[in-house]
Amino acid sequence: MSISRRSFLQGVGIGCSACALGAFPPGALARNPIAGINGKTTLTPSLCEMCSFRCPIQAQVVNNKTVFIQGNPSAPQQGTRICARGGSGVSLVNDPQRIVKPMKRTGPRGDGEWQVISWQQAYQEIAAKMNAIKAQHGPESVAFSSKSGSLSSHLFHLATAFGSPNTFTHASTCPAGKAIAAKVMMGGDLAMDIANTRYLVSFGHNLYEGIEVADTHELMTAQEKGAKMVSFDPRLSIFSSKADEWHAIRPGGDLAGLLAMCHVMIDEQLYDASFVERYTSGFEQLAQAVKETTPEWAAAQADVPADVIVRVTRELAACAPHAIVSPGHRATFSQEEIDMRRMIFTLNVLLGNIEREGGLYQKKTRLFTINWPEKRSRQRWRNSTLKICRNRRRNASIWSHRSLNISPLAAAWCKALLTRR
Repeated sequence: MSISRRSFLQGVGIGCSACALGAFPPGALARNPIAGINGKTTLTPSLCEMCSFRCPIQAQVVNNKTVFIQGNPSAPQQGTRICARGGSGVSLVNDPQRIVKPMKRTGPRGDGEWQVISWQQAYQEIAAKMNAIKAQHGPESVAFSSKSGSLSSHLFHLATAFGSPNTFTHASTCPAGKAIAAKVMMGGDLAMDIANTRYLVSFGHNLYEGIEVADTHELMTAQEKGAKMVSFDPRLSIFSSKADEWHAIRPGGDLAGLLAMCHVMIDEQLYDASFVERYTSGFEQLAQAVKETTPEWAAAQADVPADVIVRVTRELAACAPHAIVSPGHRATFSQEEIDMRRMIFTLNVLLGNIEREGGLYQKKTRLFTINWPEKRSRQRWRNSTLKICRNRRRNASIWSHRSLNISPLAAAWCKALLTRR
């Protein structure tokens, strides 16, 4: 009797799997916080708060308790898909140690002695302490921190009114550089039409491990359609391993590489001249600024060969406007982060890919839909900022997050628009 190496390994794998499964019956590895819950089940639309992207979700609720979370099927780019972090929101909301009321420490630090107090008492004590510190040390001695929730912008209003410039949010450790660069240069953040792009260059943006589930699936679609992916990243991330090319750029060398790409595009006249002339200002100053940032100069700064920088830039420009240099989120904690993001947006503008298929575009909200299905919520792609629902009486109601739910003018405008006959 003869047995092949493949058959032997398959048999061993099946046997090991059976032993492992037998040793760990259901529930042995982790406690199930929703076990034994029965009753009427409802599906409630919401937004995921497990990261700043806020994917549209649908929660399965039994007896007023969330038991399962999936993507909202009404979200066209995401559907019912959701990442592991989003799905684990069930454990977060049902955690027995979740803090749902203000708690005041009553014993020495570290002893774990706490008592529940009212919201009013908490506000009064915090305000009194803040004012005392302000009187003794000045307003700059107080720092304000918050997670990225739908009302997080009020944190900045409070800090400004208090007189402190010190704020720390999720953006401080993630997209602050990109957000500032986008607002200064483009008027606001831009999204990527990854599914229709033909060439994508990434500087440390790990699209297969980070947030934005819809982007991940669009990336797979683009690769299936033959789009080329190039990754400049010090480490072999999952995206780097799936990309057509991975170049282990020196940590902190991103800006040098981007400046060299900009130099090549202008020096070889690979940019969209008509787009630049019509929609931009300051091109002459840009050309002068990158005159000396040659690929050879960047090679010494970034550990990427000069010929690679030239070739990738030419290939990228050849696919324009269906080409993207990914804005990403954050690649470094150096002082160059904002300038790096500014140069990324500059390259995209030189490609002429703004509001073009396979390029970058302003996020838009769809207010009305023709042939709107009854009892079915309609959402904007991905993280909806405005959602309109219709009930059986054909009255329209809306809910939103971020700016719309704190702006009286926006709420009044929406109400007037929806009640107009």
